[in-house]
Amino acid sequence: MKPIVLSSFFCLFISLFATSQSIIPLGHGVRTSGLIETMAYDSATGYIYAGGIFENIGGVETQGVAMWNGSQWLAMGDGIPGVM
Repeated sequence: MKPIVLSSFFCLFISLFATSQSIIPLGHGVRTSGLIETMAYDSATGYIYAGGIFENIGGVETQGVAMWNGSQWLAMGDGIPGVM
């Protein structure tokens, strides 16, 4: 059930985002040590947030939550302890 909900979210995200701006790829994809379970786009900053069960995303150590600023992944504080 999760893949259906997640793929529906991405289809909606892409269709809404594509109407106002062009889609920009996240470099060469997203490499992570675990699973990305959700992503959200902040139209005010242009940042993309990822949450899930991982300790590393795009070569950056972080605990379950990270932010893409358009050119690199950034850890968000201490992350979400106890997720892994």
